[in-house]
Amino acid sequence: MPTYDFFCEVCKKEQEVFMKMSEFQVPICCDKEMKQRIGNYMVIGDIEPYMDQHLGSEPVWVKSKKHRERLMKQHGVQEKFGKGWR
Repeated sequence: MPTYDFFCEVCKKEQEVFMKMSEFQVPICCDKEMKQRIGNYMVIGDIEPYMDQHLGSEPVWVKSKKHRERLMKQHGVQEKFGKGWR
């Protein structure tokens, strides 16, 4: 869920709101809608590289989600979903 920053030009109040994108609405302050401010952003990386020992006879260095998909396809491995999956 994203965080939104708002500012009231009348009373100079700042407010940070945590809400779903689908429920986005501008808060009211001093009987007026607050102005949305562009705040900081956060970049979330793909995945941290790791060594996978289950994709063949020797450990394989996995660099990204796409790389993992290619390795799984190459080694004939599929993820297990459904009953018993954790």
